[in-house]
Amino acid sequence: MNGNAATVSAGAPPAPATSLWQRSRRWVLPLVGIAILGLLLSHAHKVDWAGAWHALQRYSPWLLLGVLGLATASHALYGCFDLIGKRHTRHALPRWRTWAIAVTSYAFNLNLGSLVGGIAMRARLYARAGLDEATVAQVVGLSLATNWLGYGLLAGGLFAAGAIAPPSRAP
Repeated sequence: MNGNAATVSAGAPPAPATSLWQRSRRWVLPLVGIAILGLLLSHAHKVDWAGAWHALQRYSPWLLLGVLGLATASHALYGCFDLIGKRHTRHALPRWRTWAIAVTSYAFNLNLGSLVGGIAMRARLYARAGLDEATVAQVVGLSLATNWLGYGLLAGGLFAAGAIAPPSRAP
């Protein structure tokens, strides 16, 4: 062995130690995905699809169109909540991408719950887009605050206008 080889190997940086998570995530994440897909498929087989289709056909097409419009408006509005966080944090993602991440996470939020959709999905998508954890936390926090402040203002407005009677006593 010559002196140059020893010098090169001695000057090389040590190989980074990999954690258990780094070594196992190559097979753990696909297994979790397969398990979730299996659960979704098992539940999909239990749905009476013909009955669901017949129930849907009983509604007026105009009613269904109105519901589609309300759902679209709801998703579009919720997507704007993250734009408030974008303005506050001044992160570099384009507005359209910020809005798309928020709308996507809202769909997951409605179907899989707030922890998976509202927080985990949004954190994953923003991290993949290059935002750091602190910025993601600020965007998510402002979005959640905007959402709940909106619910409070809506409920307060309905109570103040007399459109809804407040409960006679608290539970």
